[in-house]
Amino acid sequence: EGGGGGGMASSRKKKKGGVVTQKGAQTLHAQHHYYRVRVELAGHTLQEENVYQLKAILLHAVRNLLGEVGLVVPIDVLDHSGITGHSILRIPADHSTHIWAAFSLLAEFEGHPCTIRVVKSAAFLPGLALS
Repeated sequence: EGGGGGGMASSRKKKKGGVVTQKGAQTLHAQHHYYRVRVELAGHTLQEENVYQLKAILLHAVRNLLGEVGLVVPIDVLDHSGITGHSILRIPADHSTHIWAAFSLLAEFEGHPCTIRVVKSAAFLPGLALS
């Protein structure tokens, strides 16, 4: 069988990222990544009526680390609970690491101490519901 590889090896295909699958099979890749975050501004958790302030803080964090170019990455606020202070965000998967870094490095917003804590992350939204 010469250089064709023959046998079982010919029915396998190596895909990007080193994932080996059968010919014709496809690997499921998430387009978005989901974060449950908690934002604290000057020691207080943001309340429900401050969703616009939440978005401003998120964008400020991204601009600080990535500059104006980072602002083209869509950050969607899917939910915000004033009771728990947790927000659910959707971010494109290919920018997930950079956005998380921007959130982690934030120290202040408009002269007040501010932190964004990623409480949980998941490749799919239902994954945030699991403990």
